[in-house]
Amino acid sequence: MLLFLLACDPPEAAARPGVPAPAAAPVDNPYLSMRQLALSMTPGEGGAPPGEGGVYAVVTDWGSAAGSVTIVATRGGDASMYYSGGGGTIGLGGKAPVRAAAQALCAVAAGLESAATPTADTTTLSQPGRFRALLLTPSGVRALEGNPEALTPGSPEERLFNQVNLLVTSIRAASPE
Repeated sequence: MLLFLLACDPPEAAARPGVPAPAAAPVDNPYLSMRQLALSMTPGEGGAPPGEGGVYAVVTDWGSAAGSVTIVATRGGDASMYYSGGGGTIGLGGKAPVRAAAQALCAVAAGLESAATPTADTTTLSQPGRFRALLLTPSGVRALEGNPEALTPGSPEERLFNQVNLLVTSIRAASPE
């Protein structure tokens, strides 16, 4: 599964040694505003029943030398994936396999909520070769992060990363060429 997500880099994202951080989104690129929109969704917008706690959305950033890819999943089954360098796919929750994968990701994240660290930092993007999943809950944001190539088998980070990868596979299969 790791190979597939690594293949999700934009074509121009070949590894370049010495690049310290993801590239910023161009001024005319809506990437950062789309990411912020996802991070500011309410539990109801994420598909959580009124008054119910738990994870209602997961916003995962994965860094590469060329920038970041952000994968968004909601408990209601909405899903999107977009690149800091431009492009992406939004609103695929109407496709049954994508909806199921997004809901499964949120369910796995809900089971890992206690393993995630509370965080107020939602602006920092992942460094190249790392991922950071932000679990949105009514009581705040929690984070799990790691290096996909060095995850401990069975760890919360590996379990979440594998589920993100399944969502990416579903999004790519449902996206027009």
